[in-house]
Amino acid sequence: MMKLIRAGIMSAVMVVMMCGGVFAQGTFVPQGSAIVPGVESGFISSKSNWATYMALTNITNDVVVCRVLVYDQNGNDVTYHTKVMTGSTSSGWVVIASGSSDFEIPAHSTRKFVLQTLGSKEVIIGHATIQWSSNDPLPHNALIGAARTAGYVDSKIFATNIPINNGQPF
Repeated sequence: MMKLIRAGIMSAVMVVMMCGGVFAQGTFVPQGSAIVPGVESGFISSKSNWATYMALTNITNDVVVCRVLVYDQNGNDVTYHTKVMTGSTSSGWVVIASGSSDFEIPAHSTRKFVLQTLGSKEVIIGHATIQWSSNDPLPHNALIGAARTAGYVDSKIFATNIPINNGQPF
């Protein structure tokens, strides 16, 4: 009987040890996602540059954690070229995070995610993946968003705007 109890305890210890490594890696479990094609940014000179901006809005009553990853034309992760911002009534844009893929959006709030290269003659064209997670297990859709690429070339300003996920919540 003692051998059976000891074997059961050892089995339980092994399961806890194996699962502990999984839980230690992080708690981000995506509950929804979208892919944004055609994100791009370029810096040719001070007279020719452009960036992609994404406005992401949390439509739930709880905080949502977002993970946005940006991939270039060769499939490389270039998220280090990004910033997350919020607006301010007194100081314009406020950078919340820089070069990070994970950030929070409070309930009913919007954050601006920016892909912007600043190096000489550096151009990126690719796609982004947006994932979200919430402590509330019930929401099936938590975000809405739009992507805009804007910039200027030799004093000519241009901009495009596309809804993310065809304008539908995701």
